[in-house]
Amino acid sequence: MLIDLAEEDVRWIRDTLVHIASGAPLKPPNKDGVLDRLNEAIKKSITVELEGKVRADFKKVKGRALLLGVGATCAGFKHGSHDSSDCELRTPAITRIDDTVDESDLINWIDCGNHAWIDPHWNATLVEGHDQLSHYRSFWVIGRSYNTDPDGDHAKPVSYELLSDILADRDALI
Repeated sequence: MLIDLAEEDVRWIRDTLVHIASGAPLKPPNKDGVLDRLNEAIKKSITVELEGKVRADFKKVKGRALLLGVGATCAGFKHGSHDSSDCELRTPAITRIDDTVDESDLINWIDCGNHAWIDPHWNATLVEGHDQLSHYRSFWVIGRSYNTDPDGDHAKPVSYELLSDILADRDALI
């Protein structure tokens, strides 16, 4: 991670770290906003990294069939309604992940105060009937979510597998 800081800022940070290492108590001053700039640079770096992970996840599943497991989260528009609603699957479903045209669906940031989650929405098509999803005229799958909280889990587990991977594992056992 590269952070662009002026030489005097680097010197101030080094001196501050030496002071801390000496065991002296310290409340570092925000000299000329250097801590704010450092914090913003770190946030930007994390944001770029997480958006890259989301794009890589989507590239792996786009156009492919997924087996959504029990507990997978979907959302969409039910027939006859203009309001979206969430759905947590009670039974597995097979879907195909369609192209996501709107970047704001794929890179969907949710502000949680001191940190943020990126919850990608993948447009999907039902491959075979499903008791919960067949009521939707269009829906999306919530892909792997990532967050910027340095003290928390950085990724929520997902409840899906590529159908091709499941079939390959099956064929390997035969």
